[in-house]
Amino acid sequence: MIENKTIPNSETVDVESRERKPIEINQDWVSFLGVTLERGKGGVHTPDVRKFEQVLGSMTREDYLFVQQVAIALKLKQPILNESYSAAGKTTKVEMMAALLNQEVHYANCHNFDADVLIGKMTTDDTTKSGFGWKDGVVTRAVRDGGILFLDEYNFMRGDVRGRLHEILDSLIRGKDFVSLTENHNERVAVHPEFRLVAAQNPPGGEYGDREVLDPPQISRFVYIKGPGEMPKEQKVARVLSMFGKNGGTKESLKDDFIGEDANLTFEQFLEIPGCEEVMLQFVEFIDGFEQLRQKRKIAADQPQPPYSTFPRDQERVCRYIQMFYNGDIAETMRSALRYYFKNRMEKAEDRQIIEEQINHIRYVPKPGDSRRRSLEKDRHAQRSEREKEVNEAKEIFGYHYFGLEAIRNTFSIEIDLADVPKIPFDVETLRHAENLGQFLILRIESSEKFGPMTMEKMVSLVGKDGATLLDSDEGYISMEELLETETEEFCARRGMTIGEMLGDVFKEDSEDFLDDESSTLGEVESEKKAEKEAALATRLKSEIIFPGARKHCRKDFFTKETPRLAWALVSAEPLDGTINCTYLEQLDIIDRYLGNTVNIDGKLPFEYSSAISEYRDSRQIILRLLAENQHKLAAKAIAELKLNKLVRRSPAEIFYDALIYNTNIDDRKTLAEVWDWSSDFEGSSGQFLDMEFGKEGLKVNYVSPEKRFRTLGAYISRVK
Repeated sequence: MIENKTIPNSETVDVESRERKPIEINQDWVSFLGVTLERGKGGVHTPDVRKFEQVLGSMTREDYLFVQQVAIALKLKQPILNESYSAAGKTTKVEMMAALLNQEVHYANCHNFDADVLIGKMTTDDTTKSGFGWKDGVVTRAVRDGGILFLDEYNFMRGDVRGRLHEILDSLIRGKDFVSLTENHNERVAVHPEFRLVAAQNPPGGEYGDREVLDPPQISRFVYIKGPGEMPKEQKVARVLSMFGKNGGTKESLKDDFIGEDANLTFEQFLEIPGCEEVMLQFVEFIDGFEQLRQKRKIAADQPQPPYSTFPRDQERVCRYIQMFYNGDIAETMRSALRYYFKNRMEKAEDRQIIEEQINHIRYVPKPGDSRRRSLEKDRHAQRSEREKEVNEAKEIFGYHYFGLEAIRNTFSIEIDLADVPKIPFDVETLRHAENLGQFLILRIESSEKFGPMTMEKMVSLVGKDGATLLDSDEGYISMEELLETETEEFCARRGMTIGEMLGDVFKEDSEDFLDDESSTLGEVESEKKAEKEAALATRLKSEIIFPGARKHCRKDFFTKETPRLAWALVSAEPLDGTINCTYLEQLDIIDRYLGNTVNIDGKLPFEYSSAISEYRDSRQIILRLLAENQHKLAAKAIAELKLNKLVRRSPAEIFYDALIYNTNIDDRKTLAEVWDWSSDFEGSSGQFLDMEFGKEGLKVNYVSPEKRFRTLGAYISRVK
């Protein structure tokens, strides 16, 4: 039931053209019943995916629901605690998820470990003058390095050890960027952005008599999931069949168990959802009803671990769930959230049914004029007014170096409603500082309602003949055999011209090469030649923008599939000082200093930048050693995965998009016209990074090894929030 048992190098899984699989794997992400998580960079503690082939072949519905529950918590950055019978496979399935996600697992059995092992301790260290030094424990190492911290036998932990761990947990729950280690002179350890916490335990009491019952303050720190008390027969059968190499996994459809695509709304957008206030008030009534049922022992009467609720934490979790998974129906999304956080606390079927009945009371009937669309069109006039104020402020700061809706319309003939434009994420002080540094502000779009994804190929077809104004040369004819499909009729229709009129305008004296002597329109030529002449037009239009030597790249994914990300970006119009004639890493060294000494305003970089710089400095020598050993593929992969690289380098589509917008709307100067820019994209087969220039002869593309230097190759910086 899994799409691939090993990590493929294939393209993104097309989930629309076939029935979806419970677990789908892509080189960049893994989806667990619709919950999509990005893959990590791996490490020494990453499990080997090959160890789990038998597990993957025996997954039952219960197993798939388990990994989905964990995936939701990982996605929402919420600690999760699963309680079920011994030998349920909790550890194995979490390690399997980590293997598929290429994430490290930091395992700790809480029964065997004390505070020194979990947190860390001072110990002998020959590298220090005193002979003593600090050694991270399992928990601290996970916080510092990232990955999944798996705390097994959680309710078997001694009370004093758990109390110390709670200080760290509380810092994470409150979203702090660091935790303090009192044992190490109050060291502030930065919380790695990929750090996640999963805990597991057996039920207290009964045959697990030495396990503690967690009180409300302890258990409320987690998303508490109550699994079955014993192994279902379906799982027993599946595991026996897997011993004989047979796929004993579930054959039933899991269609209704999938969660929809991510909405990832901001908190402001969440508050604007029609019916949000009414449904949140119903949530308050639900919580009160849940606690009354629990206290009167009408639910969970026989569960050794009471399913306590704590309103502030439950409210925060539910709101975050809705922000991430809002599907256009606020009541339906709330019901989904309550099933996850509350129904899953129940073990018995009858208790789960009682909670389901309470959940189904959540209702919202849209009022006339309200919208249930995910685009959140409530009061779009007010939204336009808010955006207009931001835009005018930015225009005043940047002048002709502001590229918004008008620049997009001038370049691509695309109209966008101001209400659909994202909020400018930079404050006024940051914008003014960026303008003083010679940066421009640009709105990048990922797609348009009329023309679809804004790939480089699509950009070329939209700019078309008008792109000739960007260049000083009319050279570059591409042969018919090498041309790419272009929507020529659509291109002509947008300009109110027939294809024949366009042919006459574009080809001028050369038109006789493609038209009969007696004809100047396609309607008068033989029908079998129509496709050939449309293709010729497409070729000529494209050749005015793409340099002939770059045409071989026009079939690659970066040209035909990749798009810019919808966002406002601050971009340097010129390469950073000192980056020309430098290697890729030398350029990153300069970017490191540039961010630290120039970009920050108050002397402190945002955490995402400071942690990215720290990661780069820690990785630099390793990358240099790989290059020295001619391991170019591994070196390129390591460079590409650097957070610093992802934060400040542009993708090929973003470089091309920015250059088209800038050079169309600025007459007296061009960007990328004389100095190439190194992108964040590398070619896996050679370990070379793609660089681009957009000069007099059109777009030029090349792949260059990261240790090379050229007098016309620099580094431009791009900042996106």
